[in-house]
Amino acid sequence: MTKVTGWIGVIKYFYYLIGAMIVLSPLGLLASGTAWGEWDTSELLGKMHSEHLGNTLPSGMTHGVDFNALFGDYTVPGTALSLGYILSAVTAVLVFLLLGKILMSLGKNNEHAQ
Repeated sequence: MTKVTGWIGVIKYFYYLIGAMIVLSPLGLLASGTAWGEWDTSELLGKMHSEHLGNTLPSGMTHGVDFNALFGDYTVPGTALSLGYILSAVTAVLVFLLLGKILMSLGKNNEHAQ
């Protein structure tokens, strides 16, 4: 087996793995509560209080940036919740793939410039 053929096999396996993770992403619906770090400010304050970490949120969180996600709570209006999870995963993979391609092309441009 040549080096190129070996790398193609690894890349193909990687794509299958990513595809499986996308399809299995709705398994998050089986979990109770929120995932670590997905808390709103009131839930975070409750967790801080229960761990004796204070009774007030950091000022950056109370007066910080108000961020609205493209797929907030992994939902897409008008679709099933499980489909929203899958679409969120596909969108994330596409964004990271695009960023990777951009960074790779920038690296190649810098390599040729030297």
